[in-house]
Amino acid sequence: MLLLRVSLGSAFLLLALAAPSFAQDAAPPDPQAAPANDGGWEVSVAPYLWGAGLDGTVAANGVQTDFDVEFSDIFDELDFGILNAIEIRNDRVMITANLIYLKLSPESDRATGSVLPGAPPGDFSVDAESQTLIFEVAPGYEIVSNERVAIDVRAGLRYWWLKNELDVRLDPGSPLGPFRRKFESTTDWLDIMVGARMRARLTPKVGLVVAGDVGGFELGSASELSWSAQGFVTYALGEHWELGAGWRSLDVDRRAVNFRMEGPLIGALRRF
Repeated sequence: MLLLRVSLGSAFLLLALAAPSFAQDAAPPDPQAAPANDGGWEVSVAPYLWGAGLDGTVAANGVQTDFDVEFSDIFDELDFGILNAIEIRNDRVMITANLIYLKLSPESDRATGSVLPGAPPGDFSVDAESQTLIFEVAPGYEIVSNERVAIDVRAGLRYWWLKNELDVRLDPGSPLGPFRRKFESTTDWLDIMVGARMRARLTPKVGLVVAGDVGGFELGSASELSWSAQGFVTYALGEHWELGAGWRSLDVDRRAVNFRMEGPLIGALRRF
């Protein structure tokens, strides 16, 4: 198998999300700040910004490349990003759904000698297009609820879809080359996941939220392991609005696919 270990520069994923997002992933509600439930369904939506660094490995038809995406190259390498989520609950019962989509086009250029020692002066480049779609759906139940703390648990499914395209060009200089090959690979799988969330009231207006989940477990075609963890501080602006800021990490390890997204979040939550 041809193995290409290429630095794809750096970019920081800045996602300006105008779509609704999970309460536990952005600015989750303080359970004591929420209005009294009258027995009907309550919907929480939370647009936010996620500054998520991305690093890992992608492969296409046996050709593998490493990437490390940071803030400095975001406008060059991030084509499109969206995270769309919603939480609906009735008393202690809830259901959440979450959609993440990212499209990146990082590029890398290196001297030919770094790949083929002794080759004439020239260039070696890799242009990549990587698309990632993650969809989660999970029902949950609140097992603890008192004046200061609320804890809920959930179990559901996380669907992954990845498409990678690599355009490899080797120009070792006269009299050889240039040589060019394109590689493409698409894969998808489904992970079972379990998770929990704790919401704590620190003051009448300030809250703390910690949440996480784990999945995969190599069941069928599932990941060896996938996990997500996040923590937030929230500030209530009134009965229906809150602001929140924190950190989130999302990681997956499955055969040739291995990457992590993590970084700070800021957002606002609206309850209906």
